[in-house]
Amino acid sequence: MANIYSINYSKPGKVFILVSSCPGLNFNPENSSKFNIDIELIEKTFGNLGYFINKNASLDEIQTSNFSNDSCVIVFILSNSDLEKLCDYNGKIVCARQFFDAFCQNEQLRDKPKLFFIDATRVKNATRMKEIDYLDFFEKKEEFKQNDVLIEYAIDENSQSHNHSTSSVYISKICNLINDQCHEIDQVLLAVNNFVLNESKIKIYVKNGLRKKFFFKKYDNLSDKNKKYSCIKTFEGHADSVCCLQFIDQNTLVSGSDDCSIKIWDLNHNTCVKTFTGHTNWVLCIELFNNFTIASGSGDNTIKIWDLEKNTCVNLLENETILVRCFQLIDKNRLAIGNEDFTIQVWNIEKKTCLLTLDEHKDSVRCLQNLGIDEFQ
Repeated sequence: MANIYSINYSKPGKVFILVSSCPGLNFNPENSSKFNIDIELIEKTFGNLGYFINKNASLDEIQTSNFSNDSCVIVFILSNSDLEKLCDYNGKIVCARQFFDAFCQNEQLRDKPKLFFIDATRVKNATRMKEIDYLDFFEKKEEFKQNDVLIEYAIDENSQSHNHSTSSVYISKICNLINDQCHEIDQVLLAVNNFVLNESKIKIYVKNGLRKKFFFKKYDNLSDKNKKYSCIKTFEGHADSVCCLQFIDQNTLVSGSDDCSIKIWDLNHNTCVKTFTGHTNWVLCIELFNNFTIASGSGDNTIKIWDLEKNTCVNLLENETILVRCFQLIDKNRLAIGNEDFTIQVWNIEKKTCLLTLDEHKDSVRCLQNLGIDEFQ
C-alpha cells in the first residue's frame, strides 16, 4: 500500500544506541550501570525483529555508515548528562542535533523512516529543559517535515533526576509494547503516552514527521519454507555441466558450458536457437554488453566477444595471465577481469592491453560489480 513504508522485515535496518554518561557532565555512577539493563532490553527486542544493533555508536561511525540496504533506522539516546554535551562511544563531545543531522542529511536514508527515542529522564532540570527547543527546531525546519523523521523525547516532569530502581520505565514500556505485538508506531506512541500520564512521573514530547505508517514486525519465513516449488521447463542440449547463465531479455537466455560451447535459448518456444563454438576449455562466465553483444570467459585464457546478429566472434582478448573466473564491463572500452591467480585486471578492449592489475586478494576472484566510479586511480 502506498501509505505504508516498504520494509524488508528479514533485515529491516539498523538500531543505534548512544549512551552518554561522561564524568564531569552531570555524571551519576549509580545511573550509569543501570543503562546496561536498558541496552540489553533494546538489543533483545530489536534483535528479535532482525535489526542490526550498534550499541557502541559514535558520530564518526554514523556519518560513514552505509545505509543503502536498510529500510529504516532507529536511534536511542540514553543520557544522564547535558544533551548539548553528549559523549559518544569514542569519547567525542557532541550535541544531540549533530546526531539528528547525521541521519536526516544522509542521502541513502532519503524517504526512509528515521525514529529517535531520547531518554533524558536522568538529566537534571538545569541542563535538560532547554533541550525541548530541539523539537521546536525540527518542527520549523522544512527538511524535518519532508524527511520522514519521528522524535519522542522523555523527561522527568518533577525537575529532578529520575532514579529508576532497575531500568528506565520509558525504555521498558517501549520494548514491552513491541514484544507484546504492538506493531504500529502510532499505537506504540499512544500506549506509552497513556502509561506515563497515569503511572509515572515522566513527561513525553513527540514530533512526528513520518509521512506513512510504520510497523514493527518479526519476519516470518515459515511461508517461504512451506512453499512448494516445481520445475516448469527443462532445456537440454549441452554435453557437459552448465557453468553460467545470463538473460538477454525476458524471453532469451544464454548458457555457457564445460563442453566449451555457448547456447542461446528461446524461452517461449523452449528451443536452442544458436550455438557458438570457439573456446577450447570450459566457458566459465558470460557478460551481456547489450542486446546484440555478449562476452564469454574461458579456462583457455581468452575472453571472446560475440556479435549475436552476425553469429560470429568479433573480438578476442588473449593472454597467458588471463585465468578468468568473472568479468564486468566498466564502460564500452574497458573490462575488469577477476582471475584465478588472485588478481583483478582492467583491460582496454579496443587495444587488447592490460591497463591495471590489482593484487590484494589472497584467493581466486569469483565476482565483480561496477560501482560507477569513472576513473581508476
